[in-house]
Amino acid sequence: MTPEQIVALGPAFTTSLEQFEFCCDYTQTFHLLEVSCRGLLSDLPRKSAEPIALAAGTAVPCRSSSRTTAGATAAPAAPSRNTSP
Repeated sequence: MTPEQIVALGPAFTTSLEQFEFCCDYTQTFHLLEVSCRGLLSDLPRKSAEPIALAAGTAVPCRSSSRTTAGATAAPAAPSRNTSP
């Protein structure tokens, strides 16, 4: 989509995304879902987080900090299976 077409979606697009706010553990960053979705609809040549953030004028996510600030947790280690007596 062209930038003009994305802007034409306007508040209706934002409103449609608001139904998913309950899925976000850290609601202060929920607005980034809209940024990401609009980036995916855009005509950017690369659709990863960095180009979308740069095009939108938002901070580029840092991999290590996004895990801690977004509420993600590391998977627990698998229990050790010690078969020796």
